[in-house]
Amino acid sequence: LSREACDKIIKLIEDHAAASGGWKKKLYTLTMCDIAMNDSPILRTLKSAIVKELLPLMATTYECTPLKMKSKNTPHITKYDAARQNRGVQLHNDASDFTFNIMLSPSRAYVGGGTHFTASRVTYKLAQGEVLLHPGRLLHKGIEITAGTRYIMVGFADICAAAAAGARTSER
Repeated sequence: LSREACDKIIKLIEDHAAASGGWKKKLYTLTMCDIAMNDSPILRTLKSAIVKELLPLMATTYECTPLKMKSKNTPHITKYDAARQNRGVQLHNDASDFTFNIMLSPSRAYVGGGTHFTASRVTYKLAQGEVLLHPGRLLHKGIEITAGTRYIMVGFADICAAAAAGARTSER
């Protein structure tokens, strides 16, 4: 995504949070500060465009098709805030076949952060607008930020069961 698009999404999600009672603490239990893009009519339109681009990219990258978003709550925006308790996220795996993260914040907006994968012992620190794709079952964590605010868009996708069953049938 462009820098301007990322900045616009952050503004829209903060406006939505202010108008709707704040950030949700229970959308996802690990992150504790999320808003589903479907919760905002403006962000719902953006979500559709982003998903339309990312699902085929994920399907091509992982050589599987078709993919569908896991639930109505995905993608969602997660806010990490060094001044609060939601600075990072503990070691976990996602309940999805595949996950994408889009960095919405510019790197100057926070200190620390990144997505760390235990298997490779690598931490990815994305630039604003960059996308990280990974299998959902990979063990990973969100490195804590120590200053500022970090926003990421996270989406969970699964292989469509009917399509996967059809592919297995046609291979026989």
